[in-house]
Amino acid sequence: DSFQEIEIGTGITGMVAKEKRTIRVGNVHKDVDYYFEYISDTISEMATPLIEKGEVIGVLNVEDARENAFDEDDQVLFELLAEEIVIAIQNSHRIESERKEQKRRADAGRMEYLGLLAGGVAHRLGSKSGLIRLDVMELETLTASDNQDAIEALKRIESANQYLIKLSDMLFKPANAADAPLKSISINQMLREAQRIVD
Repeated sequence: DSFQEIEIGTGITGMVAKEKRTIRVGNVHKDVDYYFEYISDTISEMATPLIEKGEVIGVLNVEDARENAFDEDDQVLFELLAEEIVIAIQNSHRIESERKEQKRRADAGRMEYLGLLAGGVAHRLGSKSGLIRLDVMELETLTASDNQDAIEALKRIESANQYLIKLSDMLFKPANAADAPLKSISINQMLREAQRIVD
């Protein structure tokens, strides 16, 4: 079955939403507010608003092919049911909000852990690159000026060490700049740069 949207103020359900009160009709064909294009075989109808914090969030509607199918007792029960439905909707919203907050906290915890991990790796890289730099400087003093092969090898080592220093700095940024604006980093570009330095 397809559902047709009724504007506020149009038909019985539209009047319920507008006036924020229950409407009970014994014979809709005698009611000027009935929206005949909606359901043609309806005789009795009862509708009550779903109200949350003073605002109508929906309309609970029941129909019957018999005349005068609903009485005052039915209306009392119907309005109680509407109140329970609103409470159920509120609980659903609260549970969804709590679930989102739990996910946010879990994501924040993972990011904090990754930041600490990146900071630890960056610290080790920085320490090692500093030692490599000292070793290169010492080897440069021990290498004969005419030993071009050794000099070129030391240049390649120093170039690769500079990349380690840059990588260490990049790893430190997530750990030390949580409030900094985010920007995308191309992993493929980093790998190509590393390959270029090594080659």
